[in-house]
Amino acid sequence: MAVLDEQRRPAAHLGGEVYDRRTRYDGEGPEGPRILAAYNRRSLGPAYVVDPERWRQGFGRATLRAMMKTSETSDADLFVAGIDADNIASKRCAVGAGFVPEDKEPDREGIIYHLCERP
Repeated sequence: MAVLDEQRRPAAHLGGEVYDRRTRYDGEGPEGPRILAAYNRRSLGPAYVVDPERWRQGFGRATLRAMMKTSETSDADLFVAGIDADNIASKRCAVGAGFVPEDKEPDREGIIYHLCERP
């Protein structure tokens, strides 16, 4: 989905996937997958990009906030953004939109998951 500015020009692009549960996975062990936790909540993993010419103008935060309120995502009640630990701009964007880091340290792939309940 394209996100348009006031002049109806593309400023960002938004997508994502809805899952029937939130699972914390920790790789493969001798007996198979290591599942740290599973939560039976419909969850949406957002994927978004902002036009680089629009960075630092609030489009990322506005895009995430709008995504959580739209009827198209009404089947999810938890939003989970996986962000590379060194991506400071994306972390600030997610936190500014109401997401909270799940852990202080990144997982084994260098990701810190940020969670937000449906507003």
